[in-house]
Amino acid sequence: MDAMTYEVFRSLVDTDPIPHVVINHLPEGVEMPPLPETTKVCKLEEFKDDMVPVDGCVAIVVQKPEDKPALESQHPVMFFSIDVQPDPEFKEPESFSCDTILKSDGSLFVLDIRRYDEVQNFGALPHSLNIPLHDLLRELNEGAHSENLRTILTTDKPIVTCCRTQRRAGFTARLLNSIGLKDVHYVFKGACGCAEEPESGMLCYPSYEVGEELPKSCHA
Repeated sequence: MDAMTYEVFRSLVDTDPIPHVVINHLPEGVEMPPLPETTKVCKLEEFKDDMVPVDGCVAIVVQKPEDKPALESQHPVMFFSIDVQPDPEFKEPESFSCDTILKSDGSLFVLDIRRYDEVQNFGALPHSLNIPLHDLLRELNEGAHSENLRTILTTDKPIVTCCRTQRRAGFTARLLNSIGLKDVHYVFKGACGCAEEPESGMLCYPSYEVGEELPKSCHA
């Protein structure tokens, strides 16, 4: 995967769809793009893998695309060049309702990017393919495409991404659009929105991170 587009980078840092650490690899005197105050930022020499959560990623900010440094990490590593400008023709992905997904009868390619434990504990959308976002990023970054990823990249169906709310799904829709997939959308309100549809069989959960106990309201 090439460096992130402006829109994908802003989606990552502004909505925090997946835990991340930003590495400042800019020359001295060159300012970082504006970031939320809560963003973890460090220099390349300060970075340690344990700074990133299990399901997180690393975003390295450089001045020019050719300035990308080598970094070995167990997490997905993405790059953003501050020379990259916003795309004047960029269009936000369209959101689909869960009702639309449930009634699609296989005409849509539904990509569930929640973690495996989320899907197991709170339910899966019918006819969906589950690839956790951090695994999707790792595969795109390394170019080692699994059969599931190849299916996504070659499908002729509209792709609809889904997560718990819609932050990860919106980010993923923008990301897939940036690598050339044009017919990409996301599920409005995500799994929690789908939980409002009894036939989905999904449970709404307020928050659930790796290693946490299940929310009491979501126990079967």
